[in-house]
Amino acid sequence: MNLINEIEGCNPASNFIDYILRGKAFDLSLLTGNYLKAIEYWNAFFDEKEKTITYNCGCHGRIG
Repeated sequence: MNLINEIEGCNPASNFIDYILRGKAFDLSLLTGNYLKAIEYWNAFFDEKEKTITYNCGCHGRIG
């Protein structure tokens, strides 16, 4: 719900958009039969463990 609450703010909801795009990448890898990539995406994006990631822009974010 925290990601959905971002939509109400003045700033673009970049974390919410990122979450949607990650879900689409996972879904498309399953639909195309690329199961190894789907497993990689699942482990990177949706694993229940809290992760710290680094974006190419130099900022840091938290998933989970």
